[in-house]
Amino acid sequence: MARILIVDDDRHTCELLRHILETAAHEIVTAYDGTDAAQLLRTRTFDLVMTDIYMPDRDGFDVMRDVRSQQPDVPIVIFTGQRDLHFDPLKMAERLGATLVMRKPIVPATVLSAVELALHGPRPIAENGIG
Repeated sequence: MARILIVDDDRHTCELLRHILETAAHEIVTAYDGTDAAQLLRTRTFDLVMTDIYMPDRDGFDVMRDVRSQQPDVPIVIFTGQRDLHFDPLKMAERLGATLVMRKPIVPATVLSAVELALHGPRPIAENGIG
């Protein structure tokens, strides 16, 4: 069982991920924005952080920086449903040290596999010093 922080401004996505991961016996903490996530990272420890990229105020890249600052060894799974022809935020997240990246929509089997791999698989080396 792992303590997992889920960060997404879409409450439906948070609750869906909570349901999937609690069914697999993980302890889930949710934050609905990057500011709340930063506070939680200062006061609690986590085994894994899962965050959306696009959120108001503080985005998923800010959350990644907070994780690396507060709890540097915690794996990060970053996800998004946004698609852009000129910029791939998931590739950027990988370059900045995300352990794994996922695209929405949320598929339970994919989430469970990603969490298992992030928690127990090999860790990539970050290219740009954030990881």
